[in-house]
Amino acid sequence: MDFLADGLTIKESGRGKGILFLLTFIPPLIFTLFYPRAFLTALEYAGAFGVILLLGILPILMVWKGRPEHQKESQFTTWGGKPALVVGLGFSLIVIALEIANQLGLLNRLLV
Repeated sequence: MDFLADGLTIKESGRGKGILFLLTFIPPLIFTLFYPRAFLTALEYAGAFGVILLLGILPILMVWKGRPEHQKESQFTTWGGKPALVVGLGFSLIVIALEIANQLGLLNRLLV
C-alpha cells in the first residue's frame, strides 16, 4: 500500500486508505479468480530457476572470479579447484535444462 501511495501520490488517511486497499487487493483477487494456478506456477519457476541461479550458478561464478584476485594464505582450503567448479556449473546447467524440458512437456515424452 505504501508503494502505491507514494507512486500515485494518494494520502494514507480516510478515503485514501480505502482506495489504496482496493488497489492493493482487488487486482490480485480478479487475477486469481480467472487464473487459479498463477501462484503455483510462479512458485515453480522461482523454485527451479531462482534457486539454481542463487544457490548454484552465482556462488560458483563468485569463487571462479574471486580466487585469482584474493590470493590470501588461509588454513581453510577445499579440494577440486577449477574442475570442481566446472562440474558444479555443469550440474546446475543440467538441472536448468531439465526444468525447461519439463516446462515444455518434453520430459513426459522421453520418460513414457
